[in-house]
Amino acid sequence: MSPIARQALSGSVASFAASAITITLGLIRTLLLLKLLLPDDFGVAAQALFFVGLTALIRLPGMDRGIVHREEVSPSTLSSWFTLRMSTLGGSLLLMALLTPLIARFYPDMPLLGPVILAFLAINVVAGLSAVQEVIHSRDLHFKRIAWANVISAIATTIITPYLAWQGWGVWSLVAERFIGQFARMVVFWTSSHMWFPRLGWNKSEIRWLRDFGLKGMANANLTYMLDRFDDFWVGTFLGKTALGYYSRAYELARYPRRIAANPLLTVFFPTFARLQSDRTRLSKAFVRSSAIIIRFGLWIALLFIVTAPELVLFLGEEWYPMLLTLQLMVVYTMLDPASLVASNLLIAVGYPGKLARVRLVQALFFIPAVILLGQWRGIEGVAVAANLMILLGIGILYGQVRPYVDFSAARLWLRPLLAMALAGGIVWLAGRYWGDTAVWLTITFKSFLISGVYFGLLFLLEGKETRDIWLFLKNMA
Repeated sequence: MSPIARQALSGSVASFAASAITITLGLIRTLLLLKLLLPDDFGVAAQALFFVGLTALIRLPGMDRGIVHREEVSPSTLSSWFTLRMSTLGGSLLLMALLTPLIARFYPDMPLLGPVILAFLAINVVAGLSAVQEVIHSRDLHFKRIAWANVISAIATTIITPYLAWQGWGVWSLVAERFIGQFARMVVFWTSSHMWFPRLGWNKSEIRWLRDFGLKGMANANLTYMLDRFDDFWVGTFLGKTALGYYSRAYELARYPRRIAANPLLTVFFPTFARLQSDRTRLSKAFVRSSAIIIRFGLWIALLFIVTAPELVLFLGEEWYPMLLTLQLMVVYTMLDPASLVASNLLIAVGYPGKLARVRLVQALFFIPAVILLGQWRGIEGVAVAANLMILLGIGILYGQVRPYVDFSAARLWLRPLLAMALAGGIVWLAGRYWGDTAVWLTITFKSFLISGVYFGLLFLLEGKETRDIWLFLKNMA
């Protein structure tokens, strides 16, 4: 096995282990906060984060990917990157701070919006310092340290944030959650033995290269942000903070299938794709394996969440019942999004972010009017439907865009796991008609075991060798 492959496999193991811990803690923390806070608190925080996120759009967000993509980087490259990165970070945060009083005037029903925006902007300085080291660790395939940063951050936020919410901090407990998480990550990275010691520098040729690469990814990053957050902005602005609270929490819960099935692999495989960009055979194998695992495990976890969503919302309390259908719809979006990100990462890794930007433009031209029309018609459920249609459109285009660089069969990747998911869901729905009222957690447990057994049993019958290869691959990783 090549050194790159060994590092990728070792990183995958660390990422999966860390993901299991952070996802478990994150779900516990999310459920506790849903019990302790009001929808309005989450609505104000989500609206503030939309405006804070805009600052990233004007600071050449593609530079970090450029550092990972470039096969050789000199000390001059790194010092120029650090100087340009921190300069654009400071300028963008200052600009948004100056605009915050004006923004707050447009939201009279959110009196805390302005102060919360300013607090999140300050936290972004800590996040920027943390991100510098994370980029270096990712480039050098030091995934174990990244995994440790994720775990320490999750432990700290899970202990402190619910306590603050219990003490009545309201929306400020969500601000504290973000600060605690970013500060913990910064400490872990800046005490690493692989830490890069930053130096200021300004090599004109390197700055031009970073600027040009960043500009190539800028259109894609801006369009991706609008695709990810325009729905939050529209819901908060036109439906109000309570509706945004329901919508943002439905999306947060729906993200757990993606975190479980996709995020660890997505973290590992982008730099791996970049290292293998000149070897079509090995690049194709990495792309097919990562896509196959993400799709199969993503469909399984998504089905679990969709079927058990009524019991989950019942546990949270009647005040959260209005988000049930939105939660189930958003699981579909987060189930499909990782497959889209695999193809997106491959296009960036092989040096064609412009193609990705064109796909995002097509999605944006569809998504923005769809959110407005469907949102006015069906509220937050209509917005969720618009998101699902948008991601389906993107997947169809993206998988066509990556064909010049990798060899794969879309039918083999998608058809049989989708059939297994549909059959497993139908069997569980029929079985559910024959059991009476039981305890919430007992029902969730029963549904989960039934879905898992039926889904993987059907998948094994339908795929045979492919399923055995995936399990062998995962076993070798362990």
